[in-house]
Amino acid sequence: MKRQIVFVLSTNYAGSHFLALQVSSHSRCLSLGEFHRYRRSPDRLSRRACDICPSDAECPVFSGVYGASDHALFDRVFQNVGSYSPDVATVVDNSKKPDWAQRFLGLGDYDLRFLHLVRDPRALVRRWALTCKERGEVLKTRLRTARRLLPHAFDILSGPEDNVYAHKWVMQNREITTFLNRHQLSHRLVAYRELVQFPDRVVGDIMGWLGHQYEPSQLGYWNFTHHGSQKARYMKPPEGGKFHDQRWRTDLDVAVQERVAHHPQVNAYLAQIGMRLQDDGLVLHADWAEKAALV
Repeated sequence: MKRQIVFVLSTNYAGSHFLALQVSSHSRCLSLGEFHRYRRSPDRLSRRACDICPSDAECPVFSGVYGASDHALFDRVFQNVGSYSPDVATVVDNSKKPDWAQRFLGLGDYDLRFLHLVRDPRALVRRWALTCKERGEVLKTRLRTARRLLPHAFDILSGPEDNVYAHKWVMQNREITTFLNRHQLSHRLVAYRELVQFPDRVVGDIMGWLGHQYEPSQLGYWNFTHHGSQKARYMKPPEGGKFHDQRWRTDLDVAVQERVAHHPQVNAYLAQIGMRLQDDGLVLHADWAEKAALV
């Protein structure tokens, strides 16, 4: 099997670690976390690429990676992995940003695959509003978004704060869609809601597409060792059996939820990618929930 790199592309706070950990818990896969972190100085322990090893130099996956050129980067990783876990054929990088993934499009020796994970825009409106307020970046975000979306600048500058984040959600996801389509890349669209509610179906479909036999143990990813960056909340079994973050349903005013749900740019983009909003999140496969209800 040709060596394979899977890039998870998404906005921030979309659940990219959650998706990457499930895929990489397969016996022939390995997670790299947010691999772009390798560029940071190995002397800064708080910013190292691997969160579980004393240093990147001592990590069986990241040793010797710092300073490697883009085209030698994954060669070094697979060289390390060959000694650490020789059955691994696929590595998963959830750096999220298309400009990072674009660096590696010329790697002809690898089978490159892409997962576009999409989270409900209402969840991102809630999260970005909190983050920008905590960092004192509300005005900065409004101005930066307006500059990047000049045709909508007046609407962004004069509208309510949630309108800014709705535009930002569309902009970032549309950049991913444009990147995938422009380069005609092999990819799968993943809805966060379905990943949580139907993990066996979502992960099973992904593994088949990657050429691997789905292993049900993947869903218990916390039982495996994962090098690279991590999110602490994902590294233990979820309470109630599922990580389904729907705090936006209680934290956002109903008026804000309605504005986002009826936002013209949001709905135009969802129509473009074949998704729709419903009360509890984004839907890609409407028939899944209907069939589950009949069982």
